[in-house]
Amino acid sequence: MAQQQTGSTSPTSLRGIISIWLAVLIFAAAGSVVQLLTQLGAMHPVEGRNPISFCNVLFIGNLFAFFALSIIYRKQCTFKALCALRIRDWMALIFLAFISATLAPSLIFIALERTDVIHVLLLGRIEPVIFIVLAVIIFGDRPDRWSILAMLFTITGVVVALGWQVMGNYMRFGSGEIMVIAAALISAFGSIISKFWLKTIPFGIFLVFRTGMGAIIFFWIAVYLFGFDHFQDAFSPFLWKWMLAYVAIIVVGGQIVWFTGLKSGNAVTIALAGTFLPIAGIGFAILILDRTPTLPILAGCVFFFIAFAFAGFGAWKKHKKQRRLAAYETDALVLEENFGFKGV
Repeated sequence: MAQQQTGSTSPTSLRGIISIWLAVLIFAAAGSVVQLLTQLGAMHPVEGRNPISFCNVLFIGNLFAFFALSIIYRKQCTFKALCALRIRDWMALIFLAFISATLAPSLIFIALERTDVIHVLLLGRIEPVIFIVLAVIIFGDRPDRWSILAMLFTITGVVVALGWQVMGNYMRFGSGEIMVIAAALISAFGSIISKFWLKTIPFGIFLVFRTGMGAIIFFWIAVYLFGFDHFQDAFSPFLWKWMLAYVAIIVVGGQIVWFTGLKSGNAVTIALAGTFLPIAGIGFAILILDRTPTLPILAGCVFFFIAFAFAGFGAWKKHKKQRRLAAYETDALVLEENFGFKGV
């Protein structure tokens, strides 16, 4: 595919840029929206139960994400393409569905129940760092100096924000924070495996199968642990009133704009937008949950802005060599590591 002309922005690339930044805003708001919904459910119990439990949100969200992705990637998910997959491909898909679409999201949802969404958001920033380190070790990838500096300042911001709070007794490092770290490790590990297997498995099939199978695995694990009664409020009118809005905006809307950005945007824009995610996430926590940012959080944001500046300068340096993301199916998984939790 021909390279874009330097200094010009085609309508297609402009649509991709707008889509990516819209996806950043949607994904940044996801954690705060989930926490707000569960708080609303707690204020309107059904026979003493919270109808908007994390299990219900995760299960229903995954189902709708499956249907949305099936439509988006319908041209890849053909019967012929599915038959072309080998047995080891299917085994890998099932394994990745368990760790990436069941285990890691479950840990994030439980963490949102046990700690503040800002802590979840900040600790989630270690996932792309772990992924980059593993990619360097396993695949020999070489990130450029500006990406490394952006990564270092992001981690410094996380350490400053959370470390200062712990030492100043603003917060306690508990099970919720440990679960976020575990989810980040699992997600990064799953993405490294996915990067290898996506060489033979179309990206669309991977996403659709991972989401659908993840929902099925999660459902049966929850039934095994808690019984069928655990999902008895899954069709509560109160739950669906809010879930329809959540699914339409966060799950389906997020996937559509993300897909559009991958298809018509570029890798530089996506990488740059990903560094803005913690700043946007903290902003949404303030707006949606009425959180008051502490001095450590504000200090961490200074480092996030510096990381964003380094990423922006690196993007500018790459501009002359920039090309449209032609093989987005192959590169998309790597770029997804900048975004972390996407609502499901």
